[in-house]
Amino acid sequence: AALRNDRAFVLDAVKRHGQILEFLAATWQGDREIAMAAVKQDGLALKFVAAALHREIAMAAVKQNGLALKFVAAALRRDVDVHVAAVQQNGFAFHLVAPAM
Repeated sequence: AALRNDRAFVLDAVKRHGQILEFLAATWQGDREIAMAAVKQDGLALKFVAAALHREIAMAAVKQNGLALKFVAAALRRDVDVHVAAVQQNGFAFHLVAPAM
């Protein structure tokens, strides 16, 4: 349990395998630096990021993997920049673009 509470250890872990964020405490999922490191390694880790952090982290996630658009918070569903970045990274993300876009 001590390692799960060690910031340096957690940060190093998510830099290597972003989706480890799924198994971390909510405290880490809501930590901007930890969340950003996770999505930069694997954009799909966005699924496990606390919603309050989403705008900047969502952009980093979709730039790493456009399919992370699937996990963008509802508040960002109409954010054109997020959608454009996702589709530029992966054309298949187009099917995730909100119909009203």
